[in-house]
Amino acid sequence: MNEINNNKPAKKKRSIVFKIIKGILITLLSVVLLAGIMVGAALYVVFTPETTTKIVNHYANELLNADVHFDNIDITFLSTYPDFYLTINEGVVVSKTFEQAGNPFPEAKDSLLSFAACNIKLDPIKYLQTKDLEINNIELKNINAYVYTDTNGNSNWQIFPPSEEDTTTSDFVLNDYLHSAAIENIEVTSGKIIYNDYASDLYAKINKTKINLSGNFLDPDATLLFSMDLDKINFKTDSIVFAKDLNIKFTTTLAANLDSMGIDLAQAALSINDIAFDMEGYVAMPDTSRIKVDARLHASVPAIDVAKKMVPAVLVPIINTMDATGSLDIDAEVKGLYTQNTYPTLSASLLLNDASFKHESIDFWINDIQLNANAFVDLNKAQPSYADIKNFSLKSVCANLDANAYASNLLGDPRVKARLATDVDITNALQYFPVIDGMDIKGKTDVKVNIDTKLSSITNQQWEKVNADTQVILDKISVDSPQDTMHIQFPKATITLQTNDTNDTLYADKYLADVDLKIDSLILNYASLADGTIGKVDLHTLLSPEYDYKTMTAYANIMLTNANLTMLKSMYYNSGETHLQLSMQPNSDALLSPSLACSIRTKGTNFDADSMAIDFSNMNIALNLKPLQAADTYRNLDTEELIKYLTDTFTDTTLTQNSDMLQVIIDRWKVGIDFNINSVEANMAMLNYPVSIPVLKLALDGNDLKLKNFIMSAKNSDLQLSGTISDVAKALTGKEKLTGNLTLKSNNLNINELMNVMVVTENTTDSLTPAPDTVVQMSVIEIPENINLSLRTDIKHALYGKANFKEINGDVVLKNQSVLLDNLNFASDLGAMNITLLYKAINQAKADFSAELKIDKLNINTLTTKLPEVDTMLPMLRSFEGLISTDIIAVGEFDSTLSINMPSLVASCYIRGDSLVLLDNKTFRKFSKLLLFENKDRNLIDSLAVEILMRQQIISFMPFIFKMDRYQVGITGTQYMNMDFDYNVSVLKWPLGIKMLVKYGGNMNDIDNAKLKIKLAEKKYSKEYERTGTFSAIRKQWKNIIIKKRKDLLEE
Repeated sequence: MNEINNNKPAKKKRSIVFKIIKGILITLLSVVLLAGIMVGAALYVVFTPETTTKIVNHYANELLNADVHFDNIDITFLSTYPDFYLTINEGVVVSKTFEQAGNPFPEAKDSLLSFAACNIKLDPIKYLQTKDLEINNIELKNINAYVYTDTNGNSNWQIFPPSEEDTTTSDFVLNDYLHSAAIENIEVTSGKIIYNDYASDLYAKINKTKINLSGNFLDPDATLLFSMDLDKINFKTDSIVFAKDLNIKFTTTLAANLDSMGIDLAQAALSINDIAFDMEGYVAMPDTSRIKVDARLHASVPAIDVAKKMVPAVLVPIINTMDATGSLDIDAEVKGLYTQNTYPTLSASLLLNDASFKHESIDFWINDIQLNANAFVDLNKAQPSYADIKNFSLKSVCANLDANAYASNLLGDPRVKARLATDVDITNALQYFPVIDGMDIKGKTDVKVNIDTKLSSITNQQWEKVNADTQVILDKISVDSPQDTMHIQFPKATITLQTNDTNDTLYADKYLADVDLKIDSLILNYASLADGTIGKVDLHTLLSPEYDYKTMTAYANIMLTNANLTMLKSMYYNSGETHLQLSMQPNSDALLSPSLACSIRTKGTNFDADSMAIDFSNMNIALNLKPLQAADTYRNLDTEELIKYLTDTFTDTTLTQNSDMLQVIIDRWKVGIDFNINSVEANMAMLNYPVSIPVLKLALDGNDLKLKNFIMSAKNSDLQLSGTISDVAKALTGKEKLTGNLTLKSNNLNINELMNVMVVTENTTDSLTPAPDTVVQMSVIEIPENINLSLRTDIKHALYGKANFKEINGDVVLKNQSVLLDNLNFASDLGAMNITLLYKAINQAKADFSAELKIDKLNINTLTTKLPEVDTMLPMLRSFEGLISTDIIAVGEFDSTLSINMPSLVASCYIRGDSLVLLDNKTFRKFSKLLLFENKDRNLIDSLAVEILMRQQIISFMPFIFKMDRYQVGITGTQYMNMDFDYNVSVLKWPLGIKMLVKYGGNMNDIDNAKLKIKLAEKKYSKEYERTGTFSAIRKQWKNIIIKKRKDLLEE
């Protein structure tokens, strides 16, 4: 609809010209001819003005469909013979068209024509003889013409009755009264013309008209002089005012050739409101099918504000809100042949000099506007059409601009090459154009843009085919927002944007855009979130075409140098270099399925928080995501749909309502991670000793995690861990168990220190102060049910409590919420040891365990010194010295502190030893006096084998025999957890030869008051001996339980 409205005024303008000329000329010529004919007839009758006037009025009213009236007609003939002078005064023509149409109008709209005087000089004799009319001169004074058309298309200038043969009134007049006519000079000295067309909603008015046309119109090669002065022209259509008070002056010399129907326009001068137009050229119509034209126009606008008055404000509303100065020169040329299939070429140039512009919304002028442009259009496409802006520049208090552009192939798919350079004073600009209330931005920017593209690439949004090179330099930038407590400052930043090269075809190694951002010495302060400096920020981004999935690549690399940041007022980040890289690349497994990747690399980084401090020299973390869906998922997706698909991975509630975000990612993506760090030093509140990690290398490929190397040291401990863990992703979502095989190596492992690591110190004044070097209280550890791991140990030295352990080799299995120490061998201060232990947490309050411990060459004194718990349970060991071997089987529970719940403990202990020494202490002293031992301080025992059973907090000793000195003794008895004891000692052989039983009872804490009772001829040992089989059976039964639990756990 807008296009129709835009074209309508142009068509109406052409229609106006033809209708005005046609109506006025037909009316004028008809009136003049009729007056001349009537006057010629009157010459033969009466020559008085009164008589002539009556006759002319009479015949004019009869021949025209109008009321015609002339006040006076004066004739001069005899004195000027053969010339004829006719003067008509006060002529009026009132149309009757609307009366016959049954729709009379007011007189003002019926008045077609009036004039004050019409002076005509002609040759009547030649007309009477040949009907060839030669008019030497026509002069009209004070003409008023009102050409009107109603809504039905009826016009007031339709005043000639139609003939029977032809309805054209002009043809009727010419055929009956006139063979030909020639006018040497026509002059309109003054007049007003109104054209009002209600049918087309057109209105035009010329308040003052002055026209002069002279020359020999009958000469085939006539030279005509034409001048026109139209003052205060007004024109409107559809209630839109297109022209108001325009003044038009036009003078030219026309060389007309009637044979070729050609007009040569020479020395033509046109001015519209002081805007001068110079025209020259040639127009010819050799026949009705061709028009040949060669015309040139030059316009000079001395002041733009003059031209401004000519532009309709309703069409360009901004025209009333702006002021402009400067001069404008326009040149145009039309050249060629116009036929049904060919068109003339059109060229034009525009030169704007020293112009200035100001809009009412801004308080400054845009000055020194220069524009030099030209264009050429060949609709026949024989020559290339182009538009060339050679220079466009301007200056203001805010910015300066310099640009040029060239567009080729205007009639096809135009190719545009443009260059733009501008510098903007941001400080001044934001005084006039504030971006955000309360925000203060200062600095300057320089922008340079070069672009080379086809217009279709932009209209079709094929950005990959747009070749652009842009550089933006930001200088001394500061951004302050008091309301947001934000301050950003940097001395210089450079932004570079490059797109595809000029080749319209995109290859795999081409990119939609290549963006570089460099910032020097960035100062950042944003509320309490971040505060600090970054020495250098370097951002590099590559983007491939959004529609070309075979080469779909997006790449971003961010490098921060010398970053010193405080975050949340409590976290401190310092880094020599930090690299962040993001990318989207084609998937090798499915060509149309992009993969996502992210990597972080740091050098010389420190991170401090309230309860943590970490220093590391190098860190490399790489994360990549590959879609698990088939390639067809992406095949028919446009860019917007693809972005939505990727976004839904993390935001779609229908996917996350029954699972967490981790589940969604694992279901849709194959996750890969490469993690490498070097030389890490960590101090944390929860870690009571500084932790050093020289190397940590691991890799996750979907479900498989490969721990390539992990080396850690904490105070006096070090460890190295490596191996493979499978089903990581599935285990994290609970679908599968985490399985793996790891190897743990250590040169020195201080278990006391590592246990202290897990304790948060109570000293809140210095959260990083190490805890004392003591064994800490432990708690029950619950093993997740989806873990199935095997750990092979190779520990050279370990310290637990005061005991040293060496060459710890064996397997640790974590499976089915249980821990199995499987056949773990090691040497210690106590002796060579082998342990098999099964542990399973029931809840946080208790855990079950079953264990078999074998110790070879155990030093009794060392055992009771370094493991006081053993001395508590077996105080009788205090009386012995030497090396023993022991085999312990125990089943019981740990409490919440990982201490043995004694009521639940059942255990069997088999002790054997040779060359033991029975010490002379309080326990033994009474026996030695009673039995008259020869060496009462140290008594050598040749051999000893003891089996002990503990259950319900009662320790029972299986009967055993040992030989010492000249004695053979059998012992059995019971000991209680409250340190009460009751031993039966059967003296089987001694020097007196008397068989006797010694009952020894009391409390170990009050050994001096222990009681001895002797009974002769009793053999307590023989009665108790039958219990030996029971003890052995129980121990064997418990061992079988451990063996079965181990087997079941490993085979599950």
